[in-house]
Amino acid sequence: MTDKLIKICEEHILPASALAASKEPYIPFIPKKWNGVLILVENQDLSKKNASYVEWLNGLSAKHTY
Repeated sequence: MTDKLIKICEEHILPASALAASKEPYIPFIPKKWNGVLILVENQDLSKKNASYVEWLNGLSAKHTY
């Protein structure tokens, strides 16, 4: 299931010119016992005051897992 999510993310990378803190969508935390239902609601502060978090986020690989 996660392979399908990775493929979706890889197909929707924004161009470098896009005004976005993170150009690539990423998979949220998925527990080991996952029923396959994905509900995505997200609100992150990606402003300059959280630059270290944005840098960390952009440094992750597409297949990074926790």
